[in-house]
Amino acid sequence: MANPYSASLQVTISLLPVSLSLVHIPRSRLLSLVHPVIRQLLIPRPTFLNLTCNEIELSIFADNDAVSDFEVIARRDRQRHRSRSGSTSSRTHPDAHSEDAIEVSHDQWRVLQIDSHSGFDNTGARVHEISAPLAAAGISILYQSSHISDFIFVKASRLHEVLSIFSSAGYHLLSSNPDTLSSHMSPFDAPRQNSLDGTILTRRRSSTASSSGAHSVLSPPPLDDLVEEGTGGPPVPRPALTRTTSHSPAPTDVRVLNPDLSCIGLVEDSADVWLLRLVKLVAYPELIVADDGSVARVASLSPPISPTAPREAPFGDSALPSDEEPEEDGYYSASPHSRSASGSPINGVSASRSQSVEGSSERRGGKYSHLHRITTAAELAKLRVNGNGNGNGPPSSSSCQRTFAGYTVPFFSITRTDEGTSLIAPTATIAALFPASDRHMVIRGNDLDELDAGGVPEADDRDAIEEARGGPMRCLQIDLRQFGLDKHGLVNRYSRVLEENGINHMYSSTFKTANLLVDRYRARKAQLLLRDV
Repeated sequence: MANPYSASLQVTISLLPVSLSLVHIPRSRLLSLVHPVIRQLLIPRPTFLNLTCNEIELSIFADNDAVSDFEVIARRDRQRHRSRSGSTSSRTHPDAHSEDAIEVSHDQWRVLQIDSHSGFDNTGARVHEISAPLAAAGISILYQSSHISDFIFVKASRLHEVLSIFSSAGYHLLSSNPDTLSSHMSPFDAPRQNSLDGTILTRRRSSTASSSGAHSVLSPPPLDDLVEEGTGGPPVPRPALTRTTSHSPAPTDVRVLNPDLSCIGLVEDSADVWLLRLVKLVAYPELIVADDGSVARVASLSPPISPTAPREAPFGDSALPSDEEPEEDGYYSASPHSRSASGSPINGVSASRSQSVEGSSERRGGKYSHLHRITTAAELAKLRVNGNGNGNGPPSSSSCQRTFAGYTVPFFSITRTDEGTSLIAPTATIAALFPASDRHMVIRGNDLDELDAGGVPEADDRDAIEEARGGPMRCLQIDLRQFGLDKHGLVNRYSRVLEENGINHMYSSTFKTANLLVDRYRARKAQLLLRDV
């Protein structure tokens, strides 16, 4: 496999001037915390903000000063858990509420922005290469890919060490805050506090290709070399045979979330308009209005559903596209509410809002009874408000729009900086939020344009086309709740496995999970590879 980095590629690492906290909100409590979540989203031009939601949680990376609402709730949850843990009943019956608690990280985190100007073709190689020296040094990181840039999150207490490691790996100080650092200073000698804000490191790929520093970047640690990081100071060398054994996630912990995903940028001049649409995506997805013509085109790209297909299925083997051909684009919901009997969007909304979110999951039998099937694109195309189900001709003005009743978005990720905004979400959902008439708000909407045109590549050319332009993706969700935030090497571990097998990918860390986004036709292969790690 050819090296994806050209000889003249320049990689720039910039320290953003913000300290972050991480917030974990269980998916089951999202509706009850809509107000503080939306407040985060509406902060104008944040230095950095990320909201990523999957089947397990909504995770927020936000300015320390902006998460006070969540800290109050997290403190109350901890008090509730302590009071329950002391009771006799809790000793005989484990407290389920502890898994439903809001959490805010105790450590402050700093964010490094990674720019390489290599586009989406090399995102996986970038994750692998940038994370390798930090994994080798025993430093835990979180990682976020986006339309704008890539971002690495490190604990503030280890920031100086991180910059020193990058310097040893061949990165040079390009510029920095003129009040604190001169251009000739090394990060080794730089002050350790907020005066590092504004630090920019850069290197060209060719300048380190044969150096010992480059070797440390390109040579990740062994896969069994995953131990918790220390509390501070440089890592202490350990003999290879005495390393702590890593407990990898069980095979069932690697799940493929079914909807096709797209990554787009949003034009800042239209922020007042699209921010309200992002609010709908985060808090009220069942109110998303779709154009039936667009849904019909989505259906044309999806195979028909077998009449005998089960109405409920887990995120797992039963819904995975193979390497050769795609399977159905069914949507699944982790919502604790079932749809109303009438199926009416209005009734569905009122029913979901009238119930308490906490502890209200409806069990209907089976391991995945909390997940209920959302109608697929093929089924959606048959629905018409006025009963026009033949799909022929343009829809009438009275039937061209409708809501996705009961719809819950399985995965989305929103990243905002003062440079721009990135959105990763189901392709059909983005198309509904930004119809053709509003496509001027979207940057890099290739998937949406193809949806409008109704085109689909031939099978023989599919892989080449999707790889070249970064087409629809699937999310592989890995449950990391057993590890916490102190386990190092996980980002590089998963990225390395995919990169060595020629699978390009994006990476999205949350408080409790890792999410790897791969081409939809390679999702099955990627899942099998990650299960064997």
